[in-house]
Amino acid sequence: MRAKSWAYAMALLAVGIVPSAHATTYVSGPVMEETWDTNGDPYVITGDVTIESDDDFAIVGAVVVQFQEGERLIVEGELTAIGGATFEGYGQELGGGILVDGGVVTLTSATIRNMDVSGNGGGINVIDGGAVTLTGCLIDDCEASGKGGGIYIDGSSTVEMADACIVRDCYASGDGGGICVSGTLKAGCDGDIQEYNEELSLTVYGNSGYDGGGLQVEGGTVQLYKCIVRD
Repeated sequence: MRAKSWAYAMALLAVGIVPSAHATTYVSGPVMEETWDTNGDPYVITGDVTIESDDDFAIVGAVVVQFQEGERLIVEGELTAIGGATFEGYGQELGGGILVDGGVVTLTSATIRNMDVSGNGGGINVIDGGAVTLTGCLIDDCEASGKGGGIYIDGSSTVEMADACIVRDCYASGDGGGICVSGTLKAGCDGDIQEYNEELSLTVYGNSGYDGGGLQVEGGTVQLYKCIVRD
């Protein structure tokens, strides 16, 4: 299923499909479709949406995914988003963010913003062995009542970041306003500290939390190459 979903995603991008009209799509519960594209956006999450453990799911193009207050996108399977998707709160509401519960998530040129979570991981919460790869992504103005206003990584999980990712203006009532790490965080490097390219891999700024306004390391492994963490 992964190959089919990925091949379809790449084919749409290759031919440069630009839909003539958009229609709002309201979603909740387990998702059955393999691909969201701009023909159906914005996709409005009205109740928790789950990508189950046996499913692959693709988001293709500059798709807008909006979250009603407190609702989440839960990834137990695989999610790939390429082409500049935006995940954001719906109207004046603040969404519940992306919960990676043992799943695998790959986001390229994506934006996650205006999320407010009761618990950890305002933008992305990675737990139970989840694995996330972010390439050229922005996490902006997200909040958690627990730890990790932008991203929370539990002790069994991994996040890898490259190509000018930004985590900014996030807040946590607990530790790690921008990012809180108990597992593994790698930015701009592989296991041997090899750079991916010449530009900054990660910039973290303007965040605040109880401890570790930008980055709080509570355990695990952190490898950073060509990164800026400030404010």
